[in-house]
Amino acid sequence: MPFAFKLARRASRFRGLSLLLIAAAFACNSEQSLTDPGNPPTNESTAIASVAVTPGSGTLAVGQTSQYAVIATDSSGKTVSAGKVTWSSSNESVITVNASGVVTARATGSATITATTGGQTGSASVTVGGAPPPPPAATGWPNEPGGLSQLVNQSFDGLATLGWSVVNNGRGLVSVTADAGAPMSASNVLQFRYPSGYTGGGAPGTALYGHGAAKEVYAGFWWKPSSPWQNHPSNVNKVAFWQTGTWGSSADLQMYGPGPYYLHVVTQFPGGTVRLPPNATATAVTLGVWHRVEWHMRYGSGGADGLVEWWLDGVLQGRYANVQTPGDGGFIEYQFSPTWGGLDGTKTEDDYFLFDHVKLSRR
Repeated sequence: MPFAFKLARRASRFRGLSLLLIAAAFACNSEQSLTDPGNPPTNESTAIASVAVTPGSGTLAVGQTSQYAVIATDSSGKTVSAGKVTWSSSNESVITVNASGVVTARATGSATITATTGGQTGSASVTVGGAPPPPPAATGWPNEPGGLSQLVNQSFDGLATLGWSVVNNGRGLVSVTADAGAPMSASNVLQFRYPSGYTGGGAPGTALYGHGAAKEVYAGFWWKPSSPWQNHPSNVNKVAFWQTGTWGSSADLQMYGPGPYYLHVVTQFPGGTVRLPPNATATAVTLGVWHRVEWHMRYGSGGADGLVEWWLDGVLQGRYANVQTPGDGGFIEYQFSPTWGGLDGTKTEDDYFLFDHVKLSRR
């Protein structure tokens, strides 16, 4: 056999093995992300000489959040990759900072946040004062697209009204209760309760609204998570779903942890499961207060051009216009089915989700 032919066969085998290894690596990751929230890889050949935190100082109101970042430089003053960053707060009763550098104001006062990477540290001062901004006006749905047809626009004065059904409520954990602070519809609200001893992997029950297939849908609702709230070990705390005409295919809205919590959307379509974290503004969910939540989805034309966007208290959290949607007739059912988890996990406290008013529309 000619030597050149042997080399070609070996190269072909190597390429085939490489493709198999790459495919196996992708198969191990069942949940993809359209963004990469992790830190970039460290440039091992370049030593970090100094670290600066930006912004160098800031002022927040109680309950507000802010994104901080690091700038790493080498001995010549050139900016280099920061690699993995460790964050800390000098006073966690005033401010906390998560692994991504998101600072949350907890109480009035001042504190210093510190970032460490490559053996170097940098810091910034944060002052917390004043009250958080007032909640949005309790009227209207400011981000509902024009031209949609209303499906329902209602308060919750009963468990099965105006076309809604409540299922899987054998333990009586879904009920209508009173909340004097309900922002839009009298005092009656829909409650989903998670008593101490509640195990993860399911919802207390499901309130659902079925409708004809629609390739564009919108949901707006008022929602209040209890304070405190016990996070699930998986960090997944689901709030609501749109189900499609394909069995097992849906999109769900999640309060994703660890705290502070942010709203994510997860699409579970035939092409795979994809987590969509905020890519516009990351507003932390404030526990124990009412929030106006809106989300809008539209099927694509056949390629990866479907739209998913969502808002918290009128502020756009995420917008993705490159979503691969199913090849079916569209969304057919809306659900409040607030699943805790993830599998495993047990509640050691009594928690709840409340819903005050909901509007659904379609095209």
